[in-house]
Amino acid sequence: MKTGIIFIFIIFIAFSAEATPNYSVIDIGTLGGDYSAGQAINNYGVVTGESNQNNNPAFVPFLYKNAITNLGSYGYAHTYVIAINPI
Repeated sequence: MKTGIIFIFIIFIAFSAEATPNYSVIDIGTLGGDYSAGQAINNYGVVTGESNQNNNPAFVPFLYKNAITNLGSYGYAHTYVIAINPI
């Protein structure tokens, strides 16, 4: 009986342990305006989102991978990015 209780206790401890997340927070900046928001991040840490430029209220999508890159608005007033490929 004692062996069964110890065995169950060891299994419980093994499955209840959680891994510590490994991440860091980085200020990615804006495209010159006063607003930016990340919308998605993939397994490689590439972030997509939207930002405004020079306090223009129109949003422009961006891609961030070591630096923020304007993806262009393609002539639309507001353009958004909502997802990124996982790889």
